[in-house]
Amino acid sequence: MTNIKSLKLSTQRIGLAGVLAFALPSVTMADPFGLWINANTTNNYSDGSKWVAIGGSLPGGVPGSSNDAYIFDGTLRVEAGGNFNPQQLIVGWENWHVGEYLQTGGNTRTEYWTKVGIAGNQVFNQGGGTFSAGDLAVGWINPATSSVGTGVMN
Repeated sequence: MTNIKSLKLSTQRIGLAGVLAFALPSVTMADPFGLWINANTTNNYSDGSKWVAIGGSLPGGVPGSSNDAYIFDGTLRVEAGGNFNPQQLIVGWENWHVGEYLQTGGNTRTEYWTKVGIAGNQVFNQGGGTFSAGDLAVGWINPATSSVGTGVMN
């Protein structure tokens, strides 16, 4: 049963990468980029085992300043002492994604976009630390599906 579950999860991750590549053929994504798919869990961004690298390997297993970070399912947490610096931070992609960004301390800086709610309802919660982004979009239209997102920032 564990092997079947693992295979299903791996197939989902590969399928999502294919969907992104197909849906956005003219968009250049940082290669490699990281997917956060950890449904019903809260984990620290720095846990490299929780990221799925697509298109190569991530430095230390975590997206850095030349890698995009996509939170599809589960809660990604940045705490005191953390220094999360992806090229872009995308919270959610499809309307069935249940992704959350939670910052209670530390520093987060995105070189380019931070997008919260690209279709579906994703949440960005910050109760501490510092956050800065090149650009910020809350609620966004997924260009692949024309679904309107309803992101929330607290």
